[in-house]
Amino acid sequence: MKDMKILLTKMPLFALIGIASITLLGCEKPAESNEVSIDSTKTASVESSPATTKPEVTASAKETSADTKNNRKPGKPIPVDLSNPEQMDKLNALLPTGKKSADVSSLNAKDLTAQPGTPGLLTQVVTATPESLDLGAFSTSETGTGSVTLTNTSDTAVTIERAKASCGCTTSDFKQDTVLLPGESTDISVTMNGKGRARKLSKTVTFSITGYPPLRVPVVAETIEYVTIDQNPIAIQTGEKFGKIILTSIDDQPFTVTSILPAIAELPTEAATSQELQLNWEDFWDVVQTTKITIRLDHPLCSEITTNIRLSAEQRQRLNEIIKLRREGGVLPTKDPTRPLNGDQLTQYIKAGKGMQVIKYIEDGLGSYDAVNRGGVTLLSSAAEAGYPDTVIALIALGAQVERVDRVNRTPLMYAARSKNPETIQVLIDEGADIQSRDRLGNTPLSWASGFGIASGVQVLIDAGADANTVDTVLGYTPLIWAAGFGDTDSVAILVEAGADVSVNDIAEGRTPLMHAVRTGKIEAVALLINAGAKVNGIDNKKSTALHIGAGSNNVTLDKIELLVASGADVNAKNSSGETALDLAKLRTDDNGSMIVEYLSNLISTE
Repeated sequence: MKDMKILLTKMPLFALIGIASITLLGCEKPAESNEVSIDSTKTASVESSPATTKPEVTASAKETSADTKNNRKPGKPIPVDLSNPEQMDKLNALLPTGKKSADVSSLNAKDLTAQPGTPGLLTQVVTATPESLDLGAFSTSETGTGSVTLTNTSDTAVTIERAKASCGCTTSDFKQDTVLLPGESTDISVTMNGKGRARKLSKTVTFSITGYPPLRVPVVAETIEYVTIDQNPIAIQTGEKFGKIILTSIDDQPFTVTSILPAIAELPTEAATSQELQLNWEDFWDVVQTTKITIRLDHPLCSEITTNIRLSAEQRQRLNEIIKLRREGGVLPTKDPTRPLNGDQLTQYIKAGKGMQVIKYIEDGLGSYDAVNRGGVTLLSSAAEAGYPDTVIALIALGAQVERVDRVNRTPLMYAARSKNPETIQVLIDEGADIQSRDRLGNTPLSWASGFGIASGVQVLIDAGADANTVDTVLGYTPLIWAAGFGDTDSVAILVEAGADVSVNDIAEGRTPLMHAVRTGKIEAVALLINAGAKVNGIDNKKSTALHIGAGSNNVTLDKIELLVASGADVNAKNSSGETALDLAKLRTDDNGSMIVEYLSNLISTE
């Protein structure tokens, strides 16, 4: 073993690849060992040596300029990942003229061919159709999706171990260690994210196949900006307090700007094909943490634009000083020490429990009661979410509006509903807050309390007359669905007692509160819903039952499955794909999966 370690540390690039290729096949130790000698001016050669002789690997290639630059010492091993395109490019650069190839299979199959009786790397037998995947053009707010078919052209089974995609590209439906029988094919979906600026994208998906060279599939696409920005990046002119950018729809689709982060511009209220934003640079320096600017829109084909602020050397130094002071907890320098604190600064004080200090700042003229932070959230909403009723009362007394909404139409009462203090909810209700108000997604204060608050907050809202069966306009979730999947079990009980429909189906997937409780909720919520009359064998849009969902979802525990079966769940029910709960459980990769497979298998075998 010691000799092997010494050998590996002295092994040059091409020899290391040869050994790795042979090891990949998992073959037995050959009768003869191979001596590989490769330099940058000669083709690879393989010389047989007696099996009793230690394999000696040499390389006459000189250290490259890149090695010198990286201070790599002669004789140090160069780690090579055959599935890494960058390393393959470096490898190709060292190959002799006429031998360069983007596919290392040509090197392994031709340059490093083993002598008779010695294992060698097999010729690729898996084909990809198409060989290069073109996802076409799509917007920067969308994803492009295509499919590639892998086919085993050999007369023996092959195993595709894994799929490795370039950043921004995914193969979510690929299953590791997929086995293809002779002549068998499998379809792999490839998705590319278009987020960012308009550009031509070029990625690669690499499939690792046991005993064979990696199979690379190039993936190309083009993204289109349906809303353009006239400055990218944006420059801050020296001495100017304001800047201006213009956003234009290239398809003449009217749109509005829903938010800008950080909040350094007033937002237009009317939809138009072109929007002008006036940027306040003083506000920028007050809240700056990064030079990135994110602008969100309601254009159907462009929901977000990202750009950057281009800083001069002096401006960059100023930014670095600001960030340093913030990290050290210092006070940020301002031109005028009597200048009022902005919304972000006041919000930080409130969240730190210094609400009464904020009230004093406002009373002393060093802040405004209607200030908002960079996300457009008012001080009243921040205090409500933090659960500080005294600060809420004091802000209202100063003039804060109980119904003032943020950029997605959320009211202070909705923020209070997410808090852990029901007293804050009661204060706002007593001040006349609308318990049936809805945000842009159609959620009410009760929706927020059910999913992200506490049971006592849910009770306060129910006692005040909140509707337990409201349905949001996007997902079709009711307060009970929120509570069952994400909230407190006691909240589920309160809502059921208030008359919430236990068999309602959401819009997104057609799932019931019971299905959500099985997937992401607590077992107590599952039991409570079953006792309340929830349909154990109800189905969603894909004809999946709660048992299907539980059996096929990672991290759902066996006790939930046992409870469903004990309550009458049909273990033989099939979804729209013809799969049973057992079929789905076999696809799980977590520790609970094997226990559920064993449990369901025993049930089916005894029937």
